[in-house]
Amino acid sequence: MPPPIASREAWLDARRDLLAKEIELTRARDRLNEERRRLPMVEVDKSFIFDGPSGPARARTGFPITIGIPRPPRERGGSATFKALWESLRRWWRATVMP
Repeated sequence: MPPPIASREAWLDARRDLLAKEIELTRARDRLNEERRRLPMVEVDKSFIFDGPSGPARARTGFPITIGIPRPPRERGGSATFKALWESLRRWWRATVMP
């Protein structure tokens, strides 16, 4: 069922109410994300082998990690600066974390 037709003023009032809810949700999500970032880390004290795109890969031991391995953020258009930055980060990751 399509939404009802309303006057511009009624639409504006409804939009402001929705915007207030969206702002409240965004701030709650930001607080939750901040709490997640403050979680303690776990020291990895043994070797793990992961299945990577190039086959098995071993993670170095003795470094603190949180869950997950960095992935590139998606960017439309793929600027050269972004690609160079991400490639630099990947080289650092492989040299520092992966043997």
